[in-house]
Amino acid sequence: MSNISQSFDLTADQWRDHGGRTPVTFAHHLVDEPLLQLEALAQLADLLDPSQIEVTDAKAPTVVDQRVTERLDVANGGGRCASALVRDAEADRRWMAMRHIEVVPAYRRLVDGVFGEFCATAGLASTDAYRPEGYVFIGATGAVTPAHVDHEHNLFFQIRGTKRFTTGGFPDKTIEHRTFEGMYAHEYGSTGFAPADPTRHVLRPGDGLYVPPPAVHLVENDDSLAISFSLVFHDPVLDRTAKVYAFNSHVRQLRLSPRPPGLSGTLDRAKAVIVDGWRHSKEALVAIKPKR
Repeated sequence: MSNISQSFDLTADQWRDHGGRTPVTFAHHLVDEPLLQLEALAQLADLLDPSQIEVTDAKAPTVVDQRVTERLDVANGGGRCASALVRDAEADRRWMAMRHIEVVPAYRRLVDGVFGEFCATAGLASTDAYRPEGYVFIGATGAVTPAHVDHEHNLFFQIRGTKRFTTGGFPDKTIEHRTFEGMYAHEYGSTGFAPADPTRHVLRPGDGLYVPPPAVHLVENDDSLAISFSLVFHDPVLDRTAKVYAFNSHVRQLRLSPRPPGLSGTLDRAKAVIVDGWRHSKEALVAIKPKR
């Protein structure tokens, strides 16, 4: 594995100025990481649960109301093994995402190593940033990831090929809050509109981009196969905000108009406690449900 003590140059000052709010570019040294090369990723695909691999056609519009992908356990890859689908992604004009690569021990070490360096560089304690997860994206020439928002903080590392990564915001606050309510009520997070006030980042091998949770973004591949590594993580504010949006989505179905997060810390904490209670109750009911 590469020397993770030098894996990227995102500084503490940059994190203080941008973390959680605005995108920021950085350089990294993971391009030659053996675990992130195509053949290694093909072998990784065979080790993952097929439900953690998403596949779809590379060609897509930049804006959709709801993106449709298939999990490999449903799509079945035309009867081919997962590793063959990775190797043939360019020939088959395919986009693929491998989720939770950290379940494989070698990739767990990679994710933990890079995340540990990030936390040390940014001056973050284990209570400030946690639950790192690794994702890999493989896309054929011209592949498009339509405009969407993410659930987490995203450290995005371009490994192979070139991507045009467009970031921006929402047309207005009402649309922003409704989008996140939907996302935290188990929708994908597609926006149905392009990023407002967009900034285009051209990412080549060795380039990285921090994407904050509020950023609407879309991604377009250039003229070759592209491989990207994404390290995502959570923090206390993000987790509380997610619970507030989940609460608001539920009560909006009762024709109420809940206040969005960030206006009252006391109210946000109360909503988060209620959501925790709902989830714990649901888990308890599942645990005691008799098997048939």
